[in-house]
Amino acid sequence: MTTITICICTCRRVALLSKLLDRLKAIAEEDRVKAHVEILVVDNAPTGEVASLCRERRDDSGWPLHFVEEPDRGLCHARNRAVLTALEYKPEFIAFLDDDDLPKADWLRELIAHQQETHADIVCGHWELEQSDEGSDRFAHLYRDARATKQGKQDPYGAPRGCATNNMMFRREVIEVMAAAGEQPFALELEFTGCEDNDFLIRAVRKGFDVTRCGTSIVVRGVEPERQSFRAQLHRAVKNGRAKMMLCRRHGSTADRWRLTLTSLLKGIGVLATMPVAVFSSKLARKQAYRLAKLAGCLQCAIRRDEVFSSYYTRSA
Repeated sequence: MTTITICICTCRRVALLSKLLDRLKAIAEEDRVKAHVEILVVDNAPTGEVASLCRERRDDSGWPLHFVEEPDRGLCHARNRAVLTALEYKPEFIAFLDDDDLPKADWLRELIAHQQETHADIVCGHWELEQSDEGSDRFAHLYRDARATKQGKQDPYGAPRGCATNNMMFRREVIEVMAAAGEQPFALELEFTGCEDNDFLIRAVRKGFDVTRCGTSIVVRGVEPERQSFRAQLHRAVKNGRAKMMLCRRHGSTADRWRLTLTSLLKGIGVLATMPVAVFSSKLARKQAYRLAKLAGCLQCAIRRDEVFSSYYTRSA
């Protein structure tokens, strides 16, 4: 029987984590997954609340529930702690979920079935945006739907597009090979950049591991109220633009960096040229402003060498 450890990194979001654990318990009780599954929660801001929640749920969680703390702030620190702890349980596969997402009932069963069909080393599912309120609906068009990305389409560095750690399952050997090479699965120098999962996939592909996407494994992506403002979306755009250039720096050639810089500059000029027309449509105006912010982030990163930056998402750190 397949053995899987599901890792959930959390930071000051006890209520959302509680909802996720409720969902995982319901999935376990439906007995849809023919595998031995365990859950590992990593608290990245230890205050005792998450520890207390996990103790309360330990005997009534559906699947065995483990808990560990990682006091060094940042998602890279938390994910590295998660995979290293998960290896102690000796699972065949390690999976990741975000604490603010809710998987659909067949999410894990579909990941397992797709892996058994393709024999891939890494399987990435998809996500859909939660459409529960006016705020998330208003900015839904600013989120790229990974399901619309053609299967097999790759980024410039060989990794499939549309993959992220909010719905991913991979063989434990991926971590073991990286560790043997002296590499951390999630590079600490990319902390708070948003591209650490892409970097992980690129390095895995270059080490010979197969990555595939499973379009039938879905998690529902939550959008917290503080991220539903236009200002927050612009911060997200800048962050994504910077991440794109950072990946180019780490994995591309000098020619690739110059090409991306020039392309971003020309696209930015094109977007600026359409802004007078965009004012007649609030949706188009938001989309063009988002594109412009993303291109600005890419160009900013091309000029400045610093990789760790302060943003809307790191102010509470």
